[in-house]
Amino acid sequence: MVNDFITLDISNLPSSTFIDEGIANDTISGVRARSYAVVISLRLLPSYWFAGMGGGIWPQITGLYSLEYPHNLMVEQWLEYGLLGLSFFLLILLYTLVGIYRRSPCAYVAGYLLLNSFVSGSLRDSRFILLFSMLHIYYSAMSQTDNKGVSII
Repeated sequence: MVNDFITLDISNLPSSTFIDEGIANDTISGVRARSYAVVISLRLLPSYWFAGMGGGIWPQITGLYSLEYPHNLMVEQWLEYGLLGLSFFLLILLYTLVGIYRRSPCAYVAGYLLLNSFVSGSLRDSRFILLFSMLHIYYSAMSQTDNKGVSII
């Protein structure tokens, strides 16, 4: 499996139809298929970096119907929702990383899920990252109150 990734030739990328048929017929391994998906996505990024291509349309643009998404959360977020969507998502994750530094249990879970999302997972799967990030933000806001019970955030 590691050998498949090492021998991946991205300079001579086969056509999307060839890759999609290989994935459907199990002649292209999972590691290689995911690597192709990320490379194809990164090649599309100059065309869609600002406004994005729209949510859920990745298979139609790339022709990789067997994969459904690029298997890298940041690449998918940026490619489908553009710079604004990626910025919003990164802002939430930055606050979560601050929570990890402050040893928040919810932020630990969100950080773990985030690391897993770099190799697999789609935006649908990121709902748990966002859930634990929002729980962390909520509990951080609730713990920072003054003497009268009024939030100081």
